[in-house]
Amino acid sequence: MSVFKKLLMIILYLIMTATRFIHKIKIYLLILILLNSCNIDNKNNDNTYQIISLLVNETYHSYSKKLKNLNSIDSINKKEYIFIIDTKMRLISNTFGLNKHEEEYKNVFKELNSFNEEKTINLKKLITSKNVKTYELTDEYIQKIKNRTFYNNFDVYISFSRIAFNKNKDKALILISEGNSSLSSSYDLFYLKKENGKWKIIDIQNISIS
Repeated sequence: MSVFKKLLMIILYLIMTATRFIHKIKIYLLILILLNSCNIDNKNNDNTYQIISLLVNETYHSYSKKLKNLNSIDSINKKEYIFIIDTKMRLISNTFGLNKHEEEYKNVFKELNSFNEEKTINLKKLITSKNVKTYELTDEYIQKIKNRTFYNNFDVYISFSRIAFNKNKDKALILISEGNSSLSSSYDLFYLKKENGKWKIIDIQNISIS
């Protein structure tokens, strides 16, 4: 075999080896990207359910305190609070702006306005007070709201927007529509911050109230 043929075979072998190596590298990188994507999704889900659980519990404490302040007879013996939750995390209409912590949360607010699809809440993943029972909003409940008979059997209705996070996942914004009677409801923007691994409400901006 001539030197030229030997050289050619060596070159072909090196090319084939390099091709296989590059192919393996591509597969490895693809796996890393997929794993990283899964980790991000899991982290977002963890943060989402921590925040929603926090807000449901805060609403419960606020509502139960309100009943006690009104010296409601029901509040004395009340051991269970029924919360109806819209499991669709809604998109927001850009009809308002930030009037608090503007510099700190302006990028998070941009993210909140950028969503173009809803997400679904799994109520089984919520960690709430033992006094709170959560149920999914159904067509039956929607009809009761329209007929103003909804609050005869339930305590609080809550609807959430999508949650927007900053890049470090330690700041968040979420809108909540909450009502405890046909004539008492509010729409609020919650500012949240994660400190020492726990989410906290640092401020609330009222959007509307009735």
